[in-house]
Parts: sequence; structure tokens; C-alpha cells
Amino acid sequence: MSGGFTRLSSGHFFDRMLTIICAEGEQHALQHAIKKYFNIDQLSAKSVNNDPTFYFDLPNSHVEAMLSDRISKALEMVGGKIGIGNVGSLPYQPSVATLNLSQEIIMLIDLDNEINLTQSVTSTVPIYCNSVINNIRDLVAFADKINFPSQGIVLKQIVNGLTKNLKSGILTWDLLYATVLQFSSTGTELVAETDMRTYLNPKRMNLVEHANALLWQKYEFLLPSTPGN
Repeated sequence: MSGGFTRLSSGHFFDRMLTIICAEGEQHALQHAIKKYFNIDQLSAKSVNNDPTFYFDLPNSHVEAMLSDRISKALEMVGGKIGIGNVGSLPYQPSVATLNLSQEIIMLIDLDNEINLTQSVTSTVPIYCNSVINNIRDLVAFADKINFPSQGIVLKQIVNGLTKNLKSGILTWDLLYATVLQFSSTGTELVAETDMRTYLNPKRMNLVEHANALLWQKYEFLLPSTPGN
């Protein structure tokens, strides 16, 4: 997947292609954050799809190595020289839920200038919420709690403890009600969750933007006086 975006005004990015390594659909969220915090006017960008299940359960000392490997392989695949990627924790994993922490890690690799930077941001603001839906009142209460439709919803149909059907990316009341009716039947349980994809989760997007801002400060400090080619 590839797409044009605005280019950095900085001379360090003149005629350079930025490779964005992300899950399916995540590139727009990263591009927005990069544009906002990397002082971008124009940027040529390619997006390389990452494993959409690449989240991590805190603590995990191998996450940065895994992310670095994915960015490096993506750069090799597209012949790129500068790449950026991110990964977020799923706070509803067992070891995290008791701490109620959320973490976002962003990494930038600039081969021309021999720069490899990592920035993580941790927040105690919950970015994940779920609820069993027994009736419309439960549904409306959950939607109000997570500020739907600004925040996307995932609906799961559970049968005998296993997910039988799943609908993600729900952003309208019509689709929400229709999916509830579709999934509701005898012997099933309906569970609603916040959609954890960055572009459908404003709280996670805030973490990504904050991490980008801190990463840019580090990167700007390390850039040589003569831009890389």
C-alpha cells in the first residue's frame, strides 16, 4: 500500500521517501501525527503493512528489537533509507489490566544519517473498555461511556466462550444497531469493545502524537548540519 502525502520542509528530507511500517489502515493516523509534529509541508510516503496483531503485553523487553527488525526489513523491501513504525500495548492483557497502563512505542531509522531512535509514551488513561451487552440500555450506556461515535466500537458474538462473529470499525448508530440485531440470538453473548486501531481510537491517537513530538525533538538534535541525501 502506498500513497502521497506532504513533504517535510526540512532540508534533511528533501527528495527522500519516508516508509511507514504499520498495520492495515494505520498509515493515515501515523501520517497525521508525523505531519503535525515533524513540521511537514509535503512528504512522499510509502506504507508497508505490518502484522495487524502486532501488539504487546507489558512488560516485554523484546518489543523494540522486533519493531526494529520489521522496519529494517521493510526498508530493504522497498529500497528505502528512512522508516518509521509504531506498536502499542493492549492494556486488557492480564499482566497489564491490574496496572491500567497503556504504552505506545515509535521507532525511526534513518540509514543515511545512521540514526536509530525509539520513543515510548506510557499513560494511565484507559484506552480500552469492554462490556457485556444484555439490552439496548447496556448498549447506549457503553456507547456514551466511550464517546461513540468518535471512538469506534467492536462487537463480538460469543458462543460457548468463543468468538463466533466479530464486527469492527463500527462508527454509526445505524450500523451498531444492525450488528446487535444480527448477532443477537438464543445461547449467545454479545460483547462490545473499544476499537483499538489508532485511527478509530482518539485516546490512542493522542499517545501516538505525543510520542511523535518527543521523537522529533530527539531526531532534530541528532541530525547533522549537512542533510543526508
